[in-house]
Amino acid sequence: MPAVLEYHKKEIVDFYKELKDEVKYRVEKGIAAEPNEKVRILHDGTPPWYALDLFKEYRKQGVAIIGVLISFTIAGCGR
Repeated sequence: MPAVLEYHKKEIVDFYKELKDEVKYRVEKGIAAEPNEKVRILHDGTPPWYALDLFKEYRKQGVAIIGVLISFTIAGCGR
């Protein structure tokens, strides 16, 4: 939410620049978010609050959920 609420502050911009550099480094080195990661998916919609344990099951199977579409669309538009 900092990217949405305080995107104009220097420390927020600096944080996201540092995060971008870290992600780039991890991609170049082949470092996965999960040790047994096989696939990455983007969850479309709000999380199933009544059954969040589903995400633990995905993780056990090597599925990394990289985010939810609503977060990316709110935080990513026009910034």
